[in-house]
Amino acid sequence: MNDDYLWDRTGKDPEVEKLEGLLRPAAFSPARSPLPAVRPPRAGGAPPWSYVLALAAGIVMAVGLAATREKRATVVVPPPPIAEARTLDLGKYGELHAEAGAVLHEIRRDDDEIRFRLERGTIHASITLEARPRLFQVETPATTCVDLGCKYTLAVDADGATTVHVETGRVAFQNGAREVFVPAGATCRARRGAGSGTPHADDAPPALVAAVRAYDEAAPAGRAAAAQAVLRAAALPGGALTLWHLLQDDDRGVRMATLDMLTAASGSPVDAPRDRTLARDPEALESWKQHLGLDPFGGFRK
Repeated sequence: MNDDYLWDRTGKDPEVEKLEGLLRPAAFSPARSPLPAVRPPRAGGAPPWSYVLALAAGIVMAVGLAATREKRATVVVPPPPIAEARTLDLGKYGELHAEAGAVLHEIRRDDDEIRFRLERGTIHASITLEARPRLFQVETPATTCVDLGCKYTLAVDADGATTVHVETGRVAFQNGAREVFVPAGATCRARRGAGSGTPHADDAPPALVAAVRAYDEAAPAGRAAAAQAVLRAAALPGGALTLWHLLQDDDRGVRMATLDMLTAASGSPVDAPRDRTLARDPEALESWKQHLGLDPFGGFRK
């Protein structure tokens, strides 16, 4: 080996030239991945090979960074719509039936979590009691449908709007910290970019269904007025589910009007004092849910 070749590239060293040829395809661009300069050792310092090793390490680092950037930029392409209806066996946890035309792909399936994503189309989930609450979840462009032990139908339209209809048990529509409770015999809609709306009973009068839709789609400035229309249409007992969700409205005036209406119609639970309810205390809201008979199973938030 000729050390002069390492310092000023004078002379010839076939061994080093071969190493350079092997590393040349992985050469990095200083403009893209600048690395600190490595000075060659002074006389009496480390042997010349340390400089080669440092250079090789720098190249490996640059290639690794480029690969990381490429991985982060990768976009998961959804599968094509299924041509024919199919049923997926989830073992002891139940089954998932996808209608023809559904765009559905599996994200994870094990005993800790079963997660799918429905981009478009309709599925029917039938989950057994073997599945603990929240084990089975389906993402959509508008929300995530979290199973709490039930049978339900989930549909996503071409705009990404998502509608769930629960036949037995209950589900939650979840957007970040916000959860919407949808029990058996109820329907809820979620919109892309806006998240989950307000559920209503399947047998709710058309006036209430229309008022709920207008409330969910109202601009912030008109939301309080839209809530008043919901209150006028949501007579108990059929409107209890919708009214319970209005207790969580961001407008304190809406919460006060809703609480007054509920208290006048059904009394109030002893463990849900007015101040805690208006403050949207989770335990107070849970007490109101049980008081209104919305969740005979209990423990929705667990």
